[in-house]
Amino acid sequence: MTRALSCGEQANAGILPKLVSGNRFGCELFFRYENFRTSVVSIYEENGELAAFTQIREHLNSYPDEKPRAELKDISGIWVGKKRSITPDLQISQELEKIDLELDPTAGKNKTFFLPDGIVINVPEKLKIGEKFEMVVGKMMIENKYKRMTVKYNQNGEFIQLISEVFDQKN
Repeated sequence: MTRALSCGEQANAGILPKLVSGNRFGCELFFRYENFRTSVVSIYEENGELAAFTQIREHLNSYPDEKPRAELKDISGIWVGKKRSITPDLQISQELEKIDLELDPTAGKNKTFFLPDGIVINVPEKLKIGEKFEMVVGKMMIENKYKRMTVKYNQNGEFIQLISEVFDQKN
């Protein structure tokens, strides 16, 4: 059963509380900015193999009237960010200042995918019970605002944390 979580800053997610061997697995992360909302779903097959992504673009009261922006392959400049997290017992952390912004925060452990509309996905190619994992999705909201969410699971496949980060570029 999917669990809906929110940790502020319009950071919402639909996650499965546990990876179960032999079952499909996935999570949906929602990014909202003004009247726009984008969600990204990562889907895994019963054998743990990454199967697909789905990107859903929405606009309040109408269909999105602009085409998706290009892929985001590089991010330069100085970025200042804020970080907040929520745990399975719904404890929300205090907002922390964060300075570093990397497009691959998993240090090469996950595979990185670049989708149109400034979406960057860092996910494992295969999920296994006995190995902790994290799924990371970021989106360039506007030219100088980047939002990212991370879902973390422990070695037993149990959800342990949802992290929301919002970065602003400083000139």
